[in-house]
Amino acid sequence: MTTSALPVPAAPAPQMRRGACEGVLTSLRAARDATTAWEVESARLVTEWADGHRLPARLVGQDGALLDQVIELDEPVVRPALPGLDSPMRLAGPGAPLVSDLAFCALASSLSMSLDGARGYVGEVVELGFRLPRLWDRVRHGEVRLWRAREVARATTCLPAEGAAWVDAQLAAVIGSCSGTQLRRVIDAALDRFDPEAAAERRRTAADDRHFDIHCRDPEAGSHTSTAGVVAVDGVLDLPDALDLEAAVAARAEQLAACGSKESRDVRRALALGEIARDELALPITGPAVHQDVAPPASSGLEAEGTTGGEPPSAAAAGGGRPVRLVLHLSSDAIGAGSLAGAIGRCENTRSPVSAEQIRSWCGAPGARVSVQPVIDLAGHHPTESYEIPARVRQQVTVREPQCVFPWCTRRADRADLDHIVPWEGGGPTCGCNLAPLCRRHHRAKTHAGWSYVMVTPGTYLWHSPGGATSLVDSRGTFRVPDLGQVCGHGPRTALREPPPS
Repeated sequence: MTTSALPVPAAPAPQMRRGACEGVLTSLRAARDATTAWEVESARLVTEWADGHRLPARLVGQDGALLDQVIELDEPVVRPALPGLDSPMRLAGPGAPLVSDLAFCALASSLSMSLDGARGYVGEVVELGFRLPRLWDRVRHGEVRLWRAREVARATTCLPAEGAAWVDAQLAAVIGSCSGTQLRRVIDAALDRFDPEAAAERRRTAADDRHFDIHCRDPEAGSHTSTAGVVAVDGVLDLPDALDLEAAVAARAEQLAACGSKESRDVRRALALGEIARDELALPITGPAVHQDVAPPASSGLEAEGTTGGEPPSAAAAGGGRPVRLVLHLSSDAIGAGSLAGAIGRCENTRSPVSAEQIRSWCGAPGARVSVQPVIDLAGHHPTESYEIPARVRQQVTVREPQCVFPWCTRRADRADLDHIVPWEGGGPTCGCNLAPLCRRHHRAKTHAGWSYVMVTPGTYLWHSPGGATSLVDSRGTFRVPDLGQVCGHGPRTALREPPPS
């Protein structure tokens, strides 16, 4: 005889409060504000504790008896100490307080954390409170979430005091509009600028890490040749070489599609790499060179546009190679300086910082051509009567607004649509003063889902949600706008001493 389980009754549908949709969102925003307030208050109490338990400088100074007993950032919390004595413990970078390791045990217990867990959290908060004062001030006023500021603090502990101050000045005002990748790029630039010897060592180490592996006989890589007939390929290349390879693979994959290949883009790219290796391309590649056509930013004095590919244009025209534009930004001050040590530029292709010395080596490579481009006037006015957006206007807008201008969005502008804020059909001009980048999803939300916005000034946008909430977006980030007569939320909530009423 067999038995069957009794059917499980269906779970009741969740009951929504009256006024459901917008009421839930309003309550959610209030809960987030209360959570943010308590995060900030906890961090403030940690900085107060660190300041109150700061060890006197005379104990750990150059002549202090405990100088050789300091537990550094890269050392474990537990270490042999002199019997009967506390060991000074470093929580953050130079200039932050040193505290007793035994006193820190009490703090970790109060935080309900392990010693290692508490050291990570407390170290980031102390770094923020004592070495990044501008960013800390914005956190205390509820303008920046604590977790975002901790991302910065986590990476600046290795910087000297002047390096941390530079990062603080660069990021404090604009962190709300930066992605995590952009934050890391600023910190990488600071590492190169304020510790050039360590930066040179990092470049040497990175150069030694270059490799290109085809895992034909590497079972540990999980890609040994089998009946499936595929293997994995990976490597680390110089940036110009990687851009050349990307352009060649993309062009060959496009040609395969033009010749009738029905495979997916990824499969065509894999096939293209094999054809490049065999050099058996049957038809010549025609058409414009594949490159990223990017305009120079207003902050750059000069733009070096290096054409790489290892072969001169004549060879490329004959089918022996395709030139790739490597767009590099370097200020005129850096070029005019006698030494490029510590000077930082930017590679537009990858939107990453790069040392001036590296730019010099790329520009001096055989076959490279360097041209200096004029800086685009971001305040220029170039209206056109057509709906289509000219290249110069598109460049102007994407340089002025490097990312989607929808609240809290950080998608890159060069991969977004340009939206006519006042619709072209309604009389809106095709001009930089009426265009803003919106990623495809947010463009659809604005067009079909009831969102609307106006440009207050170039770079500042006022958004209205379908539910009536208003947000201000500018270079510093996104801010909720209170209703008329409503008190701004972040100030009172960051001063909470008791839990909010339930």
